[in-house]
Amino acid sequence: MNNKTRNSLLIALSLILTLSFNACNPPAKETTVSQKTVNNGRIAFVKMDSLVMNYYLAKQMNEELKLTQEGYNKEFATKKTKFAQDAQSFQSKLQRGGFLTEANARKERDRIVAMESEVKKMDYELSNKLSKIQGDNNKRILDSLNAVLDRFQAEHHYKYILDGAAVLRSEGAENITDDILAILNAGQK
Repeated sequence: MNNKTRNSLLIALSLILTLSFNACNPPAKETTVSQKTVNNGRIAFVKMDSLVMNYYLAKQMNEELKLTQEGYNKEFATKKTKFAQDAQSFQSKLQRGGFLTEANARKERDRIVAMESEVKKMDYELSNKLSKIQGDNNKRILDSLNAVLDRFQAEHHYKYILDGAAVLRSEGAENITDDILAILNAGQK
């Protein structure tokens, strides 16, 4: 696992939250917000990127994922380094004729090939584990967000709550990002 993979996971989290938010047609409301109406219904929007960056739960999960990833990286690096050393040793021994028999050389080659397969398998499995953790984290964050949005929408009578990424102009629509973030974070302390 490298920084590129970690960054991809973080971008994926942001995109998943944004897409899920749009797909769920989120609701909500729970603090003081001015009364604006558009087409006989109140409209608000939430900037998902701000929520993801400032939500305590998301930050905590990101830190935990980062620590897990670092552990996986160390474990993988150790196994990969051992493989590289063994492969180099085999190559050197083979070139200098260090094997007593051809059968011994084949046996060592087979061990090295099997070790390479294990390294590749480990990389795949660790990547999948991180992806699963990230998916579980995204679901937990989205569930908590939707619960708050449901209450917020009902209490403040919003007809629509949109994802702020899609809002180009907001005349008549309220930015409730800070209100939602305050509610989410109040539940995490």
